[in-house]
Amino acid sequence: MTRGFRRSRALVMTAAFAITVCGVAMLPNNTTPAVAAAVPSFAAGSASVVEGDVGTRIVYMPVTLSDRASVQVSVDYSVTVATSVGTDFKFKSGKLTFKPAASSGLTNVRTFVPVTIYSDTTTEPTETFKLTLSNPTSGSAISNNTGIGTILDDDNGGSGVRVSANDASIYEGETGLNRPANLQP
Repeated sequence: MTRGFRRSRALVMTAAFAITVCGVAMLPNNTTPAVAAAVPSFAAGSASVVEGDVGTRIVYMPVTLSDRASVQVSVDYSVTVATSVGTDFKFKSGKLTFKPAASSGLTNVRTFVPVTIYSDTTTEPTETFKLTLSNPTSGSAISNNTGIGTILDDDNGGSGVRVSANDASIYEGETGLNRPANLQP
């Protein structure tokens, strides 16, 4: 049996022991309202690295969770070719798991997928690979399933970032005098 009356956007429900006034629930003492938890969503991020000439390098592809979760959530990932040129990286796949910490009872919101980059001295265009997320668990979702990894070539004619400096000198000068620097090639 529910009795109530409606008056100026206020509803009093005697059977449910709740009063809602202008959208705010007023509950009796020692009553906890049920609050819907936000559904955490995974997002793949992007990163870039200069290729190098010898050995390997690691580029860390970020994966974030929109909110801290109170239960373990997981997502599958794969690293594959995004462009038709080059494969100077290690293909890989796996599962990322975010576990609640013992101290807080909540998960972290960021982790990284390390991707191995193979250096070489071959002049080539910029290469890209993609990090793809799939199969979220425990009611989680995916808001951005693809991140792009960019490998910048640093060989002659490549697209890598180059910084160089020649020898430079400057005269100290006297206090209060502004003299231009003497930069020598």
